[in-house]
Amino acid sequence: MGDIATVSLTHEATLYKLFGINAELLIDHAWGIEPTTMADIKNYKPEGHSVSTGQVLPRGYKYEEGFLVFREMADLLCTDLVAKNLTTDSLTWWVVFDPQTMEVLPDYKGPLEVDFYGKIQPKSAHATARLRNRSNSKKAIMEALCKSFTERVDTRFLLRRLGICANNTEIDVGAVQIDMLADYESMEKEKALQRAMIEVRKRYGMNAVVRGMNLEKGATTIERNQQIGGHRAGSTALPLPPPTWIRDSLCQYILPLFNHCYDPERGLQKR
Repeated sequence: MGDIATVSLTHEATLYKLFGINAELLIDHAWGIEPTTMADIKNYKPEGHSVSTGQVLPRGYKYEEGFLVFREMADLLCTDLVAKNLTTDSLTWWVVFDPQTMEVLPDYKGPLEVDFYGKIQPKSAHATARLRNRSNSKKAIMEALCKSFTERVDTRFLLRRLGICANNTEIDVGAVQIDMLADYESMEKEKALQRAMIEVRKRYGMNAVVRGMNLEKGATTIERNQQIGGHRAGSTALPLPPPTWIRDSLCQYILPLFNHCYDPERGLQKR
């Protein structure tokens, strides 16, 4: 920034030629001037709103595993929309592939790109899935996203980063566009079930209610529910129940021993 400040003293026109109208901001910042006021910030109204979720996988996931994580993310995004009472008309998703894909497919001749670390990988995939009507229905959103994903992602590639964004979100005011093909009774039951799951999770933790796919190999939702900001920093989420053999051992050996040694008046005693 010091160089920009120095150049602006004698060759300001050169900066405008290089950066256009943005040169004014660069020059102000170079001299420690912030032209934006708090009133400007508070009065700013964004043109649109969105809700997004993203995930960096711990390793290169095969297509089946990556698709499982993608569906988990879509499911949680739907729950988030219902919890915030929002609807969307379209969803954009993106996938960044793992550089190790080039080792798995040494003869790959398709489009390539370079990642942050200078490694070559297949060009990332992305698309926008549009809904028939504005909605936060899990069924409608999952169908649209899964169809778009399977059409765009090469099943041979290893997946490393995933993201989904619900575009143009608006408050759900209860008004719906009439659709002869829609099952409104089923949609209301689905929404009621979603809200019930949200209340249970608020009270007992995010892992109090999980789906079957969350227990499959490669799933990440249960582990991520125990993290804060993507880090293992603790969580109020309930842990998974212990395996059957642990419960059986606890009931058969540990509890009888504890009851035998425990005196209500004097506490735990050796006997």
